Order: sequence, then structure tokens, then C-alpha cells
Amino acid sequence: MSREPSLSMQKGLIPVAVADGDTKRSGASRVHALLWVLLLFAVVVITNLAVNRLLAFLEARGSSEVLVGLTGLLVLSLIIYAVLLSIPFVPGVEIGLFLLMSLGAPVAPFVYLATIVGLALSFCLGRYVPTPFLCRLLAGLGLRRACEFLERAETMSQKERVAQFSSALPGWLGPRIIRFRYLALAVALNIPGNSVVGGGGGLVLAAGLSRIFSPAATLLTLSIAVSPVALAVYFFGSGVLNQ
Repeated sequence: MSREPSLSMQKGLIPVAVADGDTKRSGASRVHALLWVLLLFAVVVITNLAVNRLLAFLEARGSSEVLVGLTGLLVLSLIIYAVLLSIPFVPGVEIGLFLLMSLGAPVAPFVYLATIVGLALSFCLGRYVPTPFLCRLLAGLGLRRACEFLERAETMSQKERVAQFSSALPGWLGPRIIRFRYLALAVALNIPGNSVVGGGGGLVLAAGLSRIFSPAATLLTLSIAVSPVALAVYFFGSGVLNQ
């Protein structure tokens, strides 16, 4: 005769089942994140092939058609650059540097504007997109802790969020970073290798998600933070990037 497991045995099985479920969800999140990376890689490769084909086609046409085609190609490149820059962990900055090195000073103002647009898009995504949608997006990228924090922060006031972020940092450093958070954001955007922590798009997205950054002040910060490279190329030429 079979006997039902005792209540203590059933309770003992619950943590195992929960842990197994967490493991499965974690594995699915990694698969989703890998699929996102592969998709973005495919977009970059296809775009590169399309650009090369278009350039070969334009070379066989007249000069006026080449000028129109190159203008359209530049606009398309700037749009793609702005979109990629707004995505965390995507090295969109390299595309901007490629444009500056290839086309030089004449495109520097347009690359500068596209950089601001891309980063502002990432900030708006974090600040204004509904939390449930962002949680699904973050969970798909494997960032479940960020999703959980976002859900908790949704019920906090501005002061409570500031206190939460301040307490998450070392005691002597937290209040200073929060107080000078716009300066910290500007410095972080210009640190080489920041792609490890999400790149420009990831940093600005996190600023938007935190809800402690003012949109107007953030836009001003972005405008100043990304200006040095564009100004250097505009006044001294693309050769300054090789030094």
C-alpha cells in the first residue's frame, strides 16, 4: 500500500522545486540574452554588407547620384548609430568613431547630435516606459535583479530612492556620488571600457530607471559630456583620433 509523504517531507521538497524553477528561468534568460546578441550581430553584419553593395553601386553611377546616395547613406548610418548607442552593452560608440575617422570634420556636428539623440532615447526608455514592459525586457536579457529593484523602486518616493541608492554604495562614497550624480554620469560616459558595465546606453538607461535624474539636467549633462571628441575632430580633424 502506498503512503502519502509526510508534511515535513513535502516541505523539504519545496525548496528543491523552487531552486529547480529558478535554475530553469535563469537558463532561459541566458538563452534570450544570447539570442539578442546574435540578432544585433546579424543586424550589424547585414548593414555592413548592404552599405558595401550600395557604395559599389554608386561608384558605377554619375557624380550627382553618388552625392545623393552618399547623403542618404550618411543619414541612414547616423540613425543606425543612434539606435545602437541607446542599447545597453552594444558598442555603438565604435560606429561613431568610425564615421568621424572616415568622414572627418564635416560630419562631426551630425555625429554629435546623433550621439545625444541615442543617449536621450535610452534615458527616456528607462524613465517613461511602463515598468511591466521594462521588467519583461530586463528579464529577457537575464537582468532579473534589475527587474526586482525596479519593481521595489516603483513604490518609493524620490527621497526614498535617493536613500536607497546612497545606502547601496560605500558609506563615505554614496552620499557624494548621489550629490554629484550628474558629474559622475558625465565622467562614467567618458571612461574607456565602460561597455563592460553597459556602455553609454546602459549607463544612461540606468539613470532613467533610477528616477532620480531630472530630464532637463540629464540632457544638459549629455550635451557637455559627449562634446570633447566631436569638438576635437571638428577643429583639428580626424587625425586627432589617431594620436
